[in-house]
Amino acid sequence: MHLADEEQQASAFNALGMCRLDMGQQREAVDCLQRGLRVAEQLQVHSLEAELRMNLGLALHMAGRLVEARSQLEQAVSLFDRAVIASSKGLGGSHLRLVV
Repeated sequence: MHLADEEQQASAFNALGMCRLDMGQQREAVDCLQRGLRVAEQLQVHSLEAELRMNLGLALHMAGRLVEARSQLEQAVSLFDRAVIASSKGLGGSHLRLVV
């Protein structure tokens, strides 16, 4: 499988996970988002990893798994911070810290 195909696979798991969450299927949503996260981590696509962690945090929160949710959201903020700092030299993701 090519890199672009694998990135699309991770994005598809993200979209499917969010659809499952919209349907109230938290367990299935968590599974899809975790699968996508594993692919994004292997590819080291940090923006996609951050998005998946943010959505996984939401799904875990909705499933009542609050400690795990907070961990995923904190990791998402850290990834977003690094991406923003790298692209804008110091703006950071302070607006995201309000969410967590």
